[in-house]
Amino acid sequence: QQNFQLTPEEANSIMQGFSKVYVQITADPIFKNIPSALSDCFSKNPSRNGHYFIYSPTEINDKTQLITFLHGFGGNLLFYSWILKEQFPNSIIIAPSYGLSWQDGPSGYLQEIYKDVSNRSKVKLTKSWLFAVSAGGPAGFRIYNENPALFKGYVCLASSPLPSQMKGLDKNLKVLMLNGIKDNRFPIAGVRESAAALSKQLPNFKAMEIDSDHFFLLTKRDDTFKIIQDFMTQADYPTKNKP
Repeated sequence: QQNFQLTPEEANSIMQGFSKVYVQITADPIFKNIPSALSDCFSKNPSRNGHYFIYSPTEINDKTQLITFLHGFGGNLLFYSWILKEQFPNSIIIAPSYGLSWQDGPSGYLQEIYKDVSNRSKVKLTKSWLFAVSAGGPAGFRIYNENPALFKGYVCLASSPLPSQMKGLDKNLKVLMLNGIKDNRFPIAGVRESAAALSKQLPNFKAMEIDSDHFFLLTKRDDTFKIIQDFMTQADYPTKNKP
């Protein structure tokens, strides 16, 4: 609790939430025997093999939707892949591990993973939707801006860009920033300032708030994914009058 700077209320809510979720994960025949990424999370061996979780639906082709998820501080929890599979069962979901968080993760590593997935599946991958949470959020902004042609859009959860990232973003980026109004890691006042600036720079930027703390992906799942899916639909099929 102290290491992760959790309040007693947050710790209690998270423990209850994870207890329920991991019962479901262990009962899921696809996920129940998948080993944890904990060893990669804490490894200090720079020469270790790369690691990623991948979920693929039974039938995939060159048009199957692809989602890439960048984890935050604490490592690549199996929960992330499972919850995305529950919401997008017909999509390929790739969740690459990068130590304790994706904060400094390079875009080249992602491209190596895409190549590996494509070679293994014998399928040419579509443009990916990029998701990132918490400490992975700034990495998502950096990687998307460096490689806009690789992604259909970006969903930034419980996070925001670094001040140094606010200028120089490609104006064609499609970004949803979803934050909890009670978040003590990314306080909503600062998030709103960033969102106001981004809304002037990016025509396809959307900021949404949810009545929760930092962990709404776990505790407010239905509300969270309703917002995300609405954004993805609008980004795929923009209205004619959208500036």
